[in-house]
Amino acid sequence: MGASLHFFSLLLPAVSWLQSTAAAQQQQQHQPVTFGSAIILEHEATRHKLYSGKISWSSASAGQAVTAQPSSDSPSFWLVRPPPLKGPEPFDPQQQKGGAAAAAAAAAAAAGYAGAGAAVPCGAAVALQHVGSWATLRAAQAEAPLSPNYEVAAAPNPEGLSGVFVVECTDSNDFWRTGQPVKLKNKLLNSNLQASTQHMFNYSNCGRGCPIAQHLEVSVSKARPSGWSWGKDPDLWVAQPHLLFAAEGAAAAAAEGDFRDEL
Repeated sequence: MGASLHFFSLLLPAVSWLQSTAAAQQQQQHQPVTFGSAIILEHEATRHKLYSGKISWSSASAGQAVTAQPSSDSPSFWLVRPPPLKGPEPFDPQQQKGGAAAAAAAAAAAAGYAGAGAAVPCGAAVALQHVGSWATLRAAQAEAPLSPNYEVAAAPNPEGLSGVFVVECTDSNDFWRTGQPVKLKNKLLNSNLQASTQHMFNYSNCGRGCPIAQHLEVSVSKARPSGWSWGKDPDLWVAQPHLLFAAEGAAAAAAEGDFRDEL
C-alpha cells in the first residue's frame, strides 16, 4: 500500500506537467486574431484557401476575382482591419496628428476598436484586405459566376456595408481565434461567406487555359444563415496565422516567410 501511494505521489507531478503543457499548446494553437494581422482563411470543409487573383468577373459589379484555391497552392494573405470609419483609421500610417486623428480614435473607441494589436471579439465587424493588391473583400447583389448565390469579389474601395463582415463564433463571449471555425456574415446582404465543391471552376465553365481551374466559387448565400451544427458547414472558415500583432504593437511571425504577393 505504501509503495502504491509513493508511486502515485511521483506520478501526480508528471500528470500535472502534461496537462499544463497540453493547455499551453492549445493556447498557442488558438491565439486571438488581432486587428492589423495577416491571416490565411481556410474553408473548413474542403481545406481550400480564400484567394484573390489578377482577373476580374464579367458582371456589372466587376471587381477582382475571389475564389477558394486548393490547399497545395501558394496561399493569399488577408489583412484584418476595422471597417471604414469617417475620417482616418486609428492605425492608418498616413493619418496626420491632431484633431482629425483624435476624432478617428474616438470613433474607433466608440465602435469597440482599439487599433492594431487589439484582439477581435466575436460579433465584431471587420474588413479583410488582400495583401498585395490591397483590394478589400466585398459582396454584391450580382449573381455569382457558377451558382445563383451572391457574387464575392475584391475592390479597392467598396461602398457602404458591402465590404463589412461580422465574425460569428460558437462562443459569442470569446475572441476570434486561429484554428477555430467562424462564420463571416456580410453586413449588406445579412448572409454568410461560403464555398462548395458543387461549384468548382473547370475548363467547361471557365474556358481553355482557365487560371482558376480546380478553384471553388466563393459566394454569399441567398439562403437564410443556418445555425451551428456538428457537421462542417459550407460557411465555416478557419484563420491560420501568418503575421499576428500583439497588443503592445509588436509583430510575431506565425509562419515561415515574409509578406509576398503570390500573383
